[in-house]
Amino acid sequence: MGEQKCQMTGATLERGQIAEVTANGYRVANLDRNGLNSREITGIDNTAYAVNDLVLFCMFPDGGGKIFCKL
Repeated sequence: MGEQKCQMTGATLERGQIAEVTANGYRVANLDRNGLNSREITGIDNTAYAVNDLVLFCMFPDGGGKIFCKL
């Protein structure tokens, strides 16, 4: 059988930096994919983050995502 190519689904755990704190969440700048920023996302718990905090987060293909923890 030949190699099959399929589109990636799901999300990847990524390293980021909190770029903005908003009334409803956070915008995260991706540290590994320059110029890629999240939409407004929230954390998986009630941890408070500040601008410049380094975090682990994921983004889904629909633009949603979650912050998991500080680095």
